[in-house]
Amino acid sequence: MQQVAEALGMDITTFSRQIKNLEQRGLVCKSLDPGDRRVSVLSLTENGHRVEKSIDDRMRSYIDKILAEMTDFERDMVIKSIQLLNKTIEKSGCCCLC
Repeated sequence: MQQVAEALGMDITTFSRQIKNLEQRGLVCKSLDPGDRRVSVLSLTENGHRVEKSIDDRMRSYIDKILAEMTDFERDMVIKSIQLLNKTIEKSGCCCLC
């Protein structure tokens, strides 16, 4: 949990409260790592996966609508720009969740 909180730039106390809220809503399950009981492992519940899929589907729909307003050339430029941005972020090591 500490690693995820740090990657999100969030205070661990705030992050813990958010996780507790997600647990209460039945979206996340928190368990102790059997190899190191000081470590909490987070995973999505079945309902959490459904919510994730719903959000993913909705975002894909929004993006498809936005891209549909562009010409083929504009879409290609946007996609190439995003690919370049992703590659550059990966090289920089600034946004690693490792």
